[in-house]
Amino acid sequence: MTFSSPLFIFVFLPAVIAGHNIIPAKFQNMFLLLSSIVFYLFTDIPHLLPIIVLIAINYQCGLMLSSSQNPGKQRLYLAIAVVCNILVLIYFKYSMFIVDNVNVVAGWLGLSAITIQKISAPLGLSFIIFQIIAYLNDSYNEITEPQRNLTRFALFVLFFSKITAGPIIRHNEVSDSLVSRAVTLDDFVYGLKRFIIGLSKKVLIADVLAKTVNPAFSLPQDELTAGATWLVILSYSLQIYYDFSGYSDMAIGIGRMLGFTFQENFDNPYRARSLTDFWRRWHISLSTWLRDYLFIPLSYTLTTEMVRKKIAAGSFKIKYITAISILIVFTVCGLWHGAAWTFVAWGVLHGLILALESLGLSKAIKAWWRPLQHIYTLGIIMVTWALFRSPSLDYAISCLKSMVFLSSGKTTFNALSPYAAPREVAITLGLAIIFVLPVHDIICTFKIRSGNPEPAAGMSWTSGLAGGISCAGYLTLLFLSLAYLSSMTYNPFLYGKF
Repeated sequence: MTFSSPLFIFVFLPAVIAGHNIIPAKFQNMFLLLSSIVFYLFTDIPHLLPIIVLIAINYQCGLMLSSSQNPGKQRLYLAIAVVCNILVLIYFKYSMFIVDNVNVVAGWLGLSAITIQKISAPLGLSFIIFQIIAYLNDSYNEITEPQRNLTRFALFVLFFSKITAGPIIRHNEVSDSLVSRAVTLDDFVYGLKRFIIGLSKKVLIADVLAKTVNPAFSLPQDELTAGATWLVILSYSLQIYYDFSGYSDMAIGIGRMLGFTFQENFDNPYRARSLTDFWRRWHISLSTWLRDYLFIPLSYTLTTEMVRKKIAAGSFKIKYITAISILIVFTVCGLWHGAAWTFVAWGVLHGLILALESLGLSKAIKAWWRPLQHIYTLGIIMVTWALFRSPSLDYAISCLKSMVFLSSGKTTFNALSPYAAPREVAITLGLAIIFVLPVHDIICTFKIRSGNPEPAAGMSWTSGLAGGISCAGYLTLLFLSLAYLSSMTYNPFLYGKF
């Protein structure tokens, strides 16, 4: 059951909202927890028990951290808890990847291959583990109070609104809402609007672009022309943005309708003027997690006493440690997204470019003509998305060759039309490009320059007319999304598998 399925939209979500508003406040957390368990049962029945066990163990770990007054024991408890959570993630998500690569090496050495039963990862495990690690670290550092109520802790981890693909929520952001919350009419309306926007992004843009992207990547290597490859990669770049940001909008909207305020996860990432700027805007909850719980501790660890002395003497610069840390962090970031060498290569390439920007390239970029800054950033992002989407490194290399006109493929973009109406894809692609541009900023700038300020507060008819138009717009988006959903059979979120 996904957020964009009729079962969720017409049955599950209305029932949860109605029940949450009807039952007494003291039972609301339990109701939402049970609702989240039902959601998980619809989506991933086999892994519910391991997730419940994981929640129970980490709840106890949080209590142990708070109960001990010995700093040494606290550090030990934290280290054991974090390592155990990482081992759980490795077991479920990377066992097959590790075994496959070990078998490759074994084949080179003439040794027998290892065989294990196929292991699948529980729904949302990567997000759950990162969220728990953040909670344990924040509890240890007294950034947040350890959660002593098991129901509240379980709801914090398992809340259905963000279980599939984030955002990664910090405990201190929702701790007050877990204790008591009230949903105002403004909150509900805002949440409903965000949900409709997210649904529209997913259904009307991302899923339409997928009709071209998915068939293109199922073709044999070297099949597409250079122009077709660029258009497919452009389509995928927009598809993954609208799919993931659409999910985030829906998660934030659902949370607001139920009394929770989640952090924003996207800030117009394709308007970025450097790769560093891009990662301040893309998947913000992940990038800030990597910064706070991996980059900062790693940078400090790498700055050993000997290096500190060299830095003090001026023979070693801290910027090199920063660059090394960035490379390591984004290698981990790539691997976090998936157990495949394509993801590792994607992360390493991002890490190398970000490291170069930290060493001084950013200063040079700022001096460039502004459109050139955007071209540089979008060029890197699109090229690396080719790595991210490709099923193998060999396929990715062929794709990159095609992008630099080193391939003799014959299939054009129009040849993919049997899978989607060319006009539908063209219109969707055009709208997708327009909506990632700073349209709102341009309109506001035009208003200021043309001397058309916002209407005065007393002109209620103007605000009423604007409100009516806005309401009609949202209802139209909802109607179109639901109409489009009626013709679809399966539309999972891309980021759900990461």
